[in-house]
Amino acid sequence: MKNIKSEKIYNSIAVAILLVVIMLMPSQAKADVYDYDYSLGVAFTTSKILGDNPAINTMRLINSSVPGGSFNGAMPGVELVGQYKLDDIGDWRLVGGLNYTFYSARERFPSDLSENRLTHTVNILTPLVGINYTIFRFPSAMSSFYAGLQLRYNYIHGSEFTFTETLNSTGEIVPRKPRDIGKENTGRVGGLLKLGIEGEISENYMINVSWGIDVLNAFGRDNGRGQLLTPFQQKDFVIVVPSELKEDLTYNFYFSLMIQYRLD
Repeated sequence: MKNIKSEKIYNSIAVAILLVVIMLMPSQAKADVYDYDYSLGVAFTTSKILGDNPAINTMRLINSSVPGGSFNGAMPGVELVGQYKLDDIGDWRLVGGLNYTFYSARERFPSDLSENRLTHTVNILTPLVGINYTIFRFPSAMSSFYAGLQLRYNYIHGSEFTFTETLNSTGEIVPRKPRDIGKENTGRVGGLLKLGIEGEISENYMINVSWGIDVLNAFGRDNGRGQLLTPFQQKDFVIVVPSELKEDLTYNFYFSLMIQYRLD
C-alpha cells in the first residue's frame, strides 16, 4: 500500500516536471502568437543607486563623514520604448526609446530658533538603443521570458541645491542660497543589462515587466567635476574632500512596468 502511494507521488511529480519542460520548450506551432512586427510601450520606471556611492549619503553630515546627494531610495521615471522584429519569429527585437528619471531629495532639521530644509534635484534624460532576445516562450500563458542589453546616453541636468530656513517665531521663510553650490549639465555613456517577462493581457495589448543593472557613467567620466550625482564640488569645501576628487562608477537597480501596444 505504501509503495503504491509512493508510486503515485512519483508519477505526479514526473507529470509536473514534464509539463514544465513542455512550457519552457520553444513552440514553433504557436510562434505566431508573438510574431508582431512593431510594438510601442509606455512605462513607469524606478532607479535605485547601488553600493556605497556618495550620492546616497545625506547632504547634512548625519550618516557619513562625506556629504552626498541624499538619493538613498528608488527614484521614479517614465519611459517610451518601441520594438521592431529582426527575425522571422521575433526572438530578436531591436529596441529604441527615451527615458526620463527624476532624482529628488529633501532633508529637514530643526533648531531652537528655526527649521531648516535642504533640497537637491537632478533629472536625467536618456536616449537608448538596444536588443532583446527571447529565452523561453510560454504559449499557454501567452507570455515569454527575455534578456535585453541597451546602450544609453545619459544627459544629466545640472544639480539644483537650495537651503531655506523657517523662523519659529513668525513662520517666515528665509531662502538662503549658498555660494552657487551645484554642478553644470553633463553627458555620460552608460548601459543596461536586464531580464524581463512580456505577456498579453488583451488583444494587441501586452504587459512588460523587467529588472536590471544600469551603469550611468561607463564612459566620459570627468574627475574635475567630482561625483556624478552630488551637488558639491571641491571648491565648496574648506578642507579637501577625497570623494569629490574623482567620479566613481554609478550603478542603479532598474525596474520597469510597461504597457505595450503591438502592431501586426
